[in-house]
Amino acid sequence: MALRIDDYFDEDERPAEERDDEAQPAQPEAQAAPAVPEEEQYREDFIVTNGQRRRRRWRRIIIAGTLLVVAAIVVDMLFVSKKVDKGCVRGYLVKVELSSGLLFDSYECTMVTDYPDRVTDANDLIFHFSVRDQKLGEKIYKAMRGDSVLLVDYVRYSMKMPWRGNTDVYVDSATVMKLPVLRSPEQVALDKATYGAKPDTTKRG
Repeated sequence: MALRIDDYFDEDERPAEERDDEAQPAQPEAQAAPAVPEEEQYREDFIVTNGQRRRRRWRRIIIAGTLLVVAAIVVDMLFVSKKVDKGCVRGYLVKVELSSGLLFDSYECTMVTDYPDRVTDANDLIFHFSVRDQKLGEKIYKAMRGDSVLLVDYVRYSMKMPWRGNTDVYVDSATVMKLPVLRSPEQVALDKATYGAKPDTTKRG
């Protein structure tokens, strides 16, 4: 029996390095990463062509343009579009107010239309409108003070906006007339007493 030089009679006489190596459990081998299918590798390495880039760019442009057109239509319908492009009404004024805000000023007017005496319904008689032009507002105010009849041209919008006045009816011209054609002076006096009010020219915030 051959004698090994590294044989020891006592376990304690073995070098510490050898005892530590035997005491440590065997470490499991690291698992290899799963293989990536060749098709997925191809997709990752795939280079987008110029044609595809152009199509994507044009698709984004078309979508953005469509959204802008829809937004413009909504804004036009709510704030810009007119219910009546041009209208004309004749009557006498019973109230004119100067409405002064922080940014926009307007003359707010109440008119009794020149209908026959048999028409007494306020919904048919009373006509409210706004005037932004200062000279036109002063002209209308003087006409009311002189008991004159006015023929006004107006535009009716879908909604009232602060830069147009407190109503959805905007008057851009007015012609002073002498007397009502259909309504009697007695009925005019009664209408003024019923619907009229002292003109208010005080500024409001």
